[in-house]
Amino acid sequence: MGIGKARPIGITLLSVWYVFSGISSLLLQIPIFATLLQSSPDAAAVLSAVGIQPFSDPLVASLVSAVILAAGIGVWMGYRWGWYVGSFYCFYFMVGGIEGILESIVSWNIYYKDTIPNGVIGDVIFQLIKIGSAFVIPLIIYIYYYRRAVKEYFNVADVNNLSVIFKHIGILLAFSIVYGLLA
Repeated sequence: MGIGKARPIGITLLSVWYVFSGISSLLLQIPIFATLLQSSPDAAAVLSAVGIQPFSDPLVASLVSAVILAAGIGVWMGYRWGWYVGSFYCFYFMVGGIEGILESIVSWNIYYKDTIPNGVIGDVIFQLIKIGSAFVIPLIIYIYYYRRAVKEYFNVADVNNLSVIFKHIGILLAFSIVYGLLA
């Protein structure tokens, strides 16, 4: 635990961001759950019409929000598990960024075939930057978690980096399987 150690400024900023993100994300789930809990038989149809799976999406989003909030608390306090959860959070969004990049490439190939129309090139460049940053920013933060000073703050300097990465992959695969079963 980071008690008695100087908290790196990056960890302070990340923990505040995680707490803010976790709370705001949880609050955003309230209207969705309120819609689901209405006695109206059309509630699920309304959510489906806007692309929300009636029960699995809000549950998964709430779970992720709770994990983000927990990461913020654990990272702020310097708990060992805070390092694991915080770094997994970055890994999760880094993989989401890769998925977004691949999805965009596939959809651009479907819609534009071999050429991109002149009027669309600016939009394509903007999308590449936006989607690319959804991968690059979590990657930078993920690498930051593996800096010596950060690992020492969390008392995880002895942890094998490669084994943690494989654990993150395993957790993400298990999470994907559970989500697939719920959808």
